[in-house]
Parts: sequence; structure tokens; C-alpha cells
Amino acid sequence: MRRIPTALMLLLVLSLGACAYTGAGDPVSRKFTWFSYLNGEDIRQSCATGGPDRYRFVYNGINVEQRRTYDLTVGGGPRGHLMAVRVIGPSDLSNFSAGDLLGPWRGAAADVWLLDRQVAELEQILQRDGSFAGPPAGPRLPSIGFYWVAMACRAGKFSFDAYLWPSERFEQAALPAWLLALDFTGVAINPPRDATPWHVYPEGADEDSRSYTLDVGRDGLVGIRSFF
Repeated sequence: MRRIPTALMLLLVLSLGACAYTGAGDPVSRKFTWFSYLNGEDIRQSCATGGPDRYRFVYNGINVEQRRTYDLTVGGGPRGHLMAVRVIGPSDLSNFSAGDLLGPWRGAAADVWLLDRQVAELEQILQRDGSFAGPPAGPRLPSIGFYWVAMACRAGKFSFDAYLWPSERFEQAALPAWLLALDFTGVAINPPRDATPWHVYPEGADEDSRSYTLDVGRDGLVGIRSFF
């Protein structure tokens, strides 16, 4: 079988990620809209004065090993403020059933209801971490790396930040510990470690369609734009 050229494979991956995220959480939609989701395009478009505050936090612990997502919408819930937590890892065939063919790829999920004081505490943490001011210029986020991404629509203003390991910002950020303390999925975090493409992908990153590197600008991911 002929091997697909690396450049063509990269173009295919980027095109698969070019669909706009609209809130669907199934594994197929997630695959096609991941870059849009990671860039917070849906939050950006709906962010307006008078609208609800929204937060999204994503942990990349090598993309094919673990991704953790935290989506919080402030207000509107009878029990407080809903934060949807999901941990996406390798497929688990034990979750396969005739009633849910996508079960092996859904990952673990939990809903957490936050009190007003917890939301206020979160805002203080983001303020101290410098998330509302945006990231330093020029970080690059590799798929086989470890990083947190933080997005917020707060009082009608959108902000984007990224914490890449290894760095002082990553080590000093208070957000990860705060989120993990409220994470009831039962899945331990995949801790940062040195890794090479040959440790992660069987044929090396140059031959694996799941490998990518994302550039971060002052207000989000550079070059990420949805076409559909």
C-alpha cells in the first residue's frame, strides 16, 4: 500500500479540524471540530455585554493519551453554575455496546455544580495567574506536549491564555490544582514528562496524522479558522 505523503496527510488533518464547534459532544463531532473548540470559537462569537460569563479550560497531556476539558457557564442553573468535565483518552473497547457504538471513544464525564463563591474564587485565580491578560508572545503547543489552555468570556470580553510545560508559568499557575480538586471523573491526570515522537507514535510524528503543533498569538491560536 502506498504511503500518503506527509504534506497531504497534514492538509487532511487540518481540513478535518476546520469545522466549527457548535456544542456537540459526541466523538465524531469532537474529532472534526477539535481545533475550533480549542480556540474557543463558539465562546468568542457569543461573547457580548449582558450575556452569560463562560469559561473553558483544556489540558493536553499528549493528545493521543489524555485530553481534559472543563466548560463552565455562569448562571441559569437551579443548582448553581454548571461545569461539564470530560476526560478523553485512548479508546476503551469495554465500553462498546449495541446501544452505543461510540462508547469506546466517549471518555469519562462528570457534571459539577459550582456555588457563587467558587466562581468568584475561580476569577481571582485567573486574575492572579494572569490569564485575563493573555499569554506571552510566541508559545507553540505540540500535540505530544503538556499544556493548559484557558478561555473566558467575562463581562462581554473574551480572553485566551496558554501554559506550556516546562515553564515557570506552568509550574506557578494555580488553576490546574483548583480544577482537579473539582474533577470527579475518577481519572488521574497524565503528568508531564519528556517524550519524543518515537515514544508516542509507532511510526514517528512525521508519519502520524495525529501529530501537530499549534502557534499561540495574543488572542488565540494562529491560523485556526473554521470553514464549515
